[in-house]
Amino acid sequence: MKGRLLMGTRVHLLLFLILFLLSNCEKEKVIHRKYPRLDISDTVQQGSYGVEFEGMILTEGDSEIIDKGFVWSANSNPDITVSRVSAGSGGDPRVFTRKGSTDLFENTAYFVRAYARTKDFTVYSREISFTSIFTKSPFELVSIHPNVAMWNDTVTIQGMHFSFLPSKTDVLFGETKAQILSCSDTALRVVVPKVDEIPQLPVTVKIYEELASFDEEFHFIYPIVKDYYPKEGTFLDTITIITSGLPENPVWIQVTFDRNTATVVDYTKNQFKVLVPQQIEIPTSYVSTSLYGFSSTFPQAFMLKPPVINGFVPETIYMPGGTLAIQGANFNPVKTSNKVYLDGISCEILSNSMSELVIQVPREIIEDPSQDQIQGIPVRVEVAGQSNVPIILPLHYTNKWCRKADFPGGQRYNAVSHGYNGKGYFGLGMARNSFIFTDLWEFDPVSDQWIQKASFPVTVRDYSSSFRIDDNIYLCCGTQDMLRAVDGCLNEVWVYNITQDSWTQQTDFPGQKRHSAFAFTVDGKGYLGGGNYGNTRLYDFWEYDPANNLWTQKGEMPHIETGYYMDISTFSDDEYGYILGVYSNTSSRDFWKYDPGTGTWTELSGFPALEESVAGFHIDGYIYAGSFYGEEKGDYNCFKYSVETDTWTSYIQSASEKLIPDAMVINSQGYILGGGGYSYGEPQSVWQFDPLK
Repeated sequence: MKGRLLMGTRVHLLLFLILFLLSNCEKEKVIHRKYPRLDISDTVQQGSYGVEFEGMILTEGDSEIIDKGFVWSANSNPDITVSRVSAGSGGDPRVFTRKGSTDLFENTAYFVRAYARTKDFTVYSREISFTSIFTKSPFELVSIHPNVAMWNDTVTIQGMHFSFLPSKTDVLFGETKAQILSCSDTALRVVVPKVDEIPQLPVTVKIYEELASFDEEFHFIYPIVKDYYPKEGTFLDTITIITSGLPENPVWIQVTFDRNTATVVDYTKNQFKVLVPQQIEIPTSYVSTSLYGFSSTFPQAFMLKPPVINGFVPETIYMPGGTLAIQGANFNPVKTSNKVYLDGISCEILSNSMSELVIQVPREIIEDPSQDQIQGIPVRVEVAGQSNVPIILPLHYTNKWCRKADFPGGQRYNAVSHGYNGKGYFGLGMARNSFIFTDLWEFDPVSDQWIQKASFPVTVRDYSSSFRIDDNIYLCCGTQDMLRAVDGCLNEVWVYNITQDSWTQQTDFPGQKRHSAFAFTVDGKGYLGGGNYGNTRLYDFWEYDPANNLWTQKGEMPHIETGYYMDISTFSDDEYGYILGVYSNTSSRDFWKYDPGTGTWTELSGFPALEESVAGFHIDGYIYAGSFYGEEKGDYNCFKYSVETDTWTSYIQSASEKLIPDAMVINSQGYILGGGGYSYGEPQSVWQFDPLK
């Protein structure tokens, strides 16, 4: 009889489906869809087994149906996140049925929909409702697996008649509630909660108001920390910690050296490895572990190895201000966590690794820059409160400055200064009291004597520019007074012939009248440009050919600041001219190169000194330029520039304090002289610089 009833039901359902399709084929235009279309029977069968739903697949869409079934809830529009029963992916391709008994209570209204899933879509049928006459069966516990685990592990509880609703389900380990990961009518996946160190506890499941417990208690595993090794090392060394009872997931493991967290780099159930933290700041640290919430500290402290020095590059210091590489071991990879002292003087660390510290040699190690100094300098490195046994670094300092006979004329700046044929020529310029000089002097470094030469024939001339070609010194432009006004600007050109000791006026410079211009010589030709016409900046650039007494404009120069006080330096060699701009209160001074062969300008690495009163000279492929004025004596320093590599390096302390000095080169030796101003240094002193000493 039961078989006949079931057969009759299916016949009626089939007839219903055929009539439904026929009645709609003329009313609807069939539209192709990528996803399935479903319907659900309005009839819900109920009995002692629970309820039975019936669904229909109207169209399958483009993708294979991987699951289908029914969802229900006391709230409208249920979805697969609530109570459900699956009919799988097989069976009748059009009609499917399924019985359910979970989360159903007598005389309660429920909403139900059929669902189908493909790899891309989850679709639902229309919604129907029914009132349950079914009385829910008690749930049953079958097993818990594994029944031996530790905090944060996942266990699965198998059974029957569970709820799909996490809000209606609780799992308790003793009295501690566990996190529920998923629910179905036959399985619960939960996370083992952290409990006190109790070896075993009962597990209880509560669904709605119904309780059930397992007969056998759940056994907890607690991690055991046994030992660690080695107990001495340096930063980022690998430390192995021996343990037992660890789970497979190391996410809840933490190791600290005092308060400094170590990085876990390897892990097994019986041990894990960490790196010594680079933040350690003291020689000894206690190692603590926190394993899944259980903490312990090893009784024996970890000892940090002290820094060791193995050598230096270079092996001997010849000049302060340069760099020194200290090679060794146990340095901190964090630069600021290392300290270096040379003869007790703290040093700036420029770069570092665990085996090398590169420092700048402080100038203070030279007690008197004017005196040679040969001695051993103790070097000490301090890391995390520990120091090495001081290592002696040889210091062989030879003073490259030598004071020569003082200049016998008055103190001055903005002077003319050039070297030629083993002698130097210095003169003109102005004094701080506005006195304008016209005298010119010759210096013989061999006899260390000054001889006065023919004076400039014009009584007033200042802020001029000069260059030398062979035995002729060309004095160009300038002003007739100290006001630098437009009316006082000049474009005159005068030539001093060294051989004849005579001055001659030449054809005027064809460009705009100006003062404070720059000038240099390259390959037998003179170059002049920039400067100011009154307060107006000028940027035109000119070339002078002495063979034809001809000036030719070469375009416009870069907008290099030239200023009024001639705080600007020019250098030249056989190929290029160089211009070092004035102090402008920025991080560096502009530095440019001019190529007469191509007529192009190239910006070079900026001069690193920020002070005023810079002067220098070009000797054998290097430019030596220094600041000769600062707040204190140690503020004025000399730098060395490599023409080949376009780099500046701190080189040596300048010889003497001078405000706006002049410079010249005689026989590959530089000279700093002149300079003016109130109480600034010794303006009449003359200092010889020998780069080969």
